[in-house]
Amino acid sequence: TAVLGDNPRLLYAILLQRYLFRGFRDFKLKLSGDLRRDRSKLGRLRRKGHAVRVRVDANNLWDSPGPCIDHVRALDFRFFGIEEPLAAHDLVGFAEDRFAEIERDG
Repeated sequence: TAVLGDNPRLLYAILLQRYLFRGFRDFKLKLSGDLRRDRSKLGRLRRKGHAVRVRVDANNLWDSPGPCIDHVRALDFRFFGIEEPLAAHDLVGFAEDRFAEIERDG
């Protein structure tokens, strides 16, 4: 898995290109919590035209499910997984996040 951190744009682009050149197609993308910034990072992955599998790591960015669900949905990307969206041990919040995902997928 290639890890793409919340780096400045140029460094992100260089790392992405290196990973793709080396044949990586499985990515872990660190979210920033800034919707515009996160969309831009995902856009670079989309524009590369490669079939990739992406999971995101939120590093406990949100303290309630609502904003988390809204942010992830606004990214309009089919993620393989979402790591640590909420504070550790927030089992009710994690259940709400999962239920929202199930509703979206039908």
